[in-house]
Amino acid sequence: MSAWISWRKLEIFLTRCHKKSRIWELLTR
Repeated sequence: MSAWISWRKLEIFLTRCHKKSRIWELLTR
């Protein structure tokens, strides 16, 4: 099943976005 692979990619994508969102939070504040 490719579901596991997609979940894995989503996890990596979310962690990357989370780090970027933190920077955005600092900038917007």
